[in-house]
Amino acid sequence: MVQKATAGPEQVVQKFLADAGAGNYEAAYEAFSAPLKAAQTQADFEAGVAANPILFQVKETTFSNRSVDMSGAELSGTLT
Repeated sequence: MVQKATAGPEQVVQKFLADAGAGNYEAAYEAFSAPLKAAQTQADFEAGVAANPILFQVKETTFSNRSVDMSGAELSGTLT
């Protein structure tokens, strides 16, 4: 049940990682929630990616912990 309920959020994470890794920062930034956009500008996000590019070169994800409630979903696991 949780796997199915977190499928949509997982797709958003996968697309974000693919876009950021490919240098498509505008598309990656669009995955941000409104509160995150208010806290971090696109320019700040792009500067963070430029300073830490290895963090966005993800080949595989494994989300071993998942939860979902009325406020949203949480995924945690391993990125390689």
